[in-house]
Amino acid sequence: MPKKVLFITYYFPPSGGSGVQRPLKFIKYLREFDWEPIVFTVKEGEYPSIDQTLCKEIPPNLTVLQVPAFEPYKWYKKFTNRTQDTKIDRTVLEGASKSWKERLSIWVRGNLFIPDARKFWIRPSVKFLSKYLKKNSVDAIISTGPPHSAHLIALSIKRKFNLPWIADFRDPWTKIYYHQQLNLSKWAQKKHLQLEQKVLKQADIVVTIGKTLAQELAQIRELPVEYIYNGYDESDFEPYRNVPLYEKFTLTYMGTTFQNAEESIFWKVLHTWLNNTTDAKAHFQMRMIGKIPQKVKEAIHKAGLSEYVYFSPDVVEHTNAIEEICRSHVLFMSIVQDKNMVTGKLFEYIASRRPFFCFCNLDGDAAQIIKECGTGIALDHNNVDGICAYLTQQFERYKIKDYHLVADSESIQRYSRRYQTKELARLLDKCIL
Repeated sequence: MPKKVLFITYYFPPSGGSGVQRPLKFIKYLREFDWEPIVFTVKEGEYPSIDQTLCKEIPPNLTVLQVPAFEPYKWYKKFTNRTQDTKIDRTVLEGASKSWKERLSIWVRGNLFIPDARKFWIRPSVKFLSKYLKKNSVDAIISTGPPHSAHLIALSIKRKFNLPWIADFRDPWTKIYYHQQLNLSKWAQKKHLQLEQKVLKQADIVVTIGKTLAQELAQIRELPVEYIYNGYDESDFEPYRNVPLYEKFTLTYMGTTFQNAEESIFWKVLHTWLNNTTDAKAHFQMRMIGKIPQKVKEAIHKAGLSEYVYFSPDVVEHTNAIEEICRSHVLFMSIVQDKNMVTGKLFEYIASRRPFFCFCNLDGDAAQIIKECGTGIALDHNNVDGICAYLTQQFERYKIKDYHLVADSESIQRYSRRYQTKELARLLDKCIL
């Protein structure tokens, strides 16, 4: 009989966006490794996007438990004159200019809603799960965050039922790059640190998304931290392996993007490359797939690229995004310069086996993974010659119709979602011994 694990996740289909991919893919494959997941999630959550196609990936006959939560974002939308159907994500922290209402809202978010705006989900969740677990036994718990409120639910259940608990950190907590933008008081900063320490020290196993972040969390935990990469799901790519490429030489960005120094420089470099490369203007297009902030669109327009660029709707189904990258000649992405950042999108770029370049910390985890898999290159955003040389190399391939894919090596296969779930099952087995 398979062992049972209670999987606590705020993001679950029909939620879209990057936050849902890791828990969904773990849940999708856990049965293959003798673990039956029982999902606990929010009912009708305030998701950054909706993607109904992801519902097809939920395993059949899966037990899904749901509890509604009070969502203060509804007040935030009304207070800042946003419509109620506006999707809220961390992009609200981006940009230099904010109204006094937005500044006040961010202060309230950081100082009163600790650890996050989903804090009101904690108490009803603990109450519900306490009743459920008195009648239904499980062998272990997994909580995944952010939101880190999920970890606090698991912490309470751990204390009540003495169940083995794995805390999964998809992002840092107090060390996340936007944490300083919350305008935290000394009291609030101390409270965040205290809660972070409780979770890290009381979980039986802590796991995260990469080597460097594991090392950083281990310093707080004072015990080793495991890491399991996000990976890619081969079943997402199978329908598009032989899809025809775009007629024009196509450079594509997939996912949410933020206005930062790397991208601001790149738009200017790209314009210069187009002007200096024979025939490039006649054959070039750029496709921006995902939620692109208005400031990024303005920067692209200012760089003189408007006639070459296509902006998708803000909400793109995951299957459509995968098709876009598989139809492109070159991909690019930008990761904040923290060494510990390894986004899920990176593995999907690798899995597409299309050439790509990534602006990232050249000594960080992402750069090492890119080098290992050999499907793309890591670049410093100031490396103008390197950017132009790579674009020229791929444009020359386009002109002679050299569209062959990078070989599907063992290095790439090691980052499959199935393989990563096997690693999670190994940790689950370890924590119940």
